[in-house]
Amino acid sequence: MNTQPSTTSAAVAAAPYPPEAPAGAFTLPPLPYADYALEPVISADTVRLHHTKHQKGYVDTLNRLVVDTAFADLSLEQIIQSTAGKPEHLELFENAAQAWNHALYWHSLTPAGGGVPPRALRVRIDSAFGGVEALKEELRTAATKQFGSGWVWLVLEGTRLRVVRTANAENPLTAQMKPLLTIDVWEHAYYLDFQNRRADHVNAVIDKLINWEFAAENLASDLGGNHGEGDPGAAQRFNDGQMRFVASARGAKKIRDGAAVRPEEEAALEKAARLGKARAKGQDPAISSAAPAINPKDQNTT
Repeated sequence: MNTQPSTTSAAVAAAPYPPEAPAGAFTLPPLPYADYALEPVISADTVRLHHTKHQKGYVDTLNRLVVDTAFADLSLEQIIQSTAGKPEHLELFENAAQAWNHALYWHSLTPAGGGVPPRALRVRIDSAFGGVEALKEELRTAATKQFGSGWVWLVLEGTRLRVVRTANAENPLTAQMKPLLTIDVWEHAYYLDFQNRRADHVNAVIDKLINWEFAAENLASDLGGNHGEGDPGAAQRFNDGQMRFVASARGAKKIRDGAAVRPEEEAALEKAARLGKARAKGQDPAISSAAPAINPKDQNTT
């Protein structure tokens, strides 16, 4: 088995899993890369189990739950928003949210991950966190301190980037935040490879797999519309974005080495970094050093 695939079209071609899903309102999107493409951080066995059993299970259950209901004609986002915080629809919410979360998750990772974010995203990171390393540390802290199962997210709230964590199936959509990328900290995402060493898994994902290009695309574009199983064009849009990233990654050395920055860009980056560091030291009360958990009880469920 090739455990170190290069970032070529073959490496990112959709894996031949899973078997075709039964007919229903929602379908399981293909992976944006081969199942072995994330090795050695995430094994092919873990990817197959995660994708064809766990994620597919959410999609299949969702299809069963929406049969002959008004929800059958809604998008995943609409189902999530209309069922959040409503005990009578808890099972439907959990399966719809988990289907959406996983659709975003696979594209938050890439075989050519890590490194330096694109400049537009980097400026926003510097302003909000004081630098990329500070953001990575917030992601690590949020992921390791999330009790039990859940997710860690880089989101846009208004005009500011934040790191938030959610329990179980919860996601930032219900808090009116725009998810840019996510890390899955449910045990099934890492237990075959790392057992109970969640921190080691998270560190490896952030250092080697995190897809900054995908986050930058989401920051620059409207996330409106479906991004999961309810939209026939969702998988194609995701895969098109992945292929654009692969094409850009052919110049990955420039990205990794921090390609030459024009003087005016460098000045803007330095100014954003100084501002972010000052805020991180408490000079701006709007910035919190801790990644808050989203409490569904505090959300507007009307």
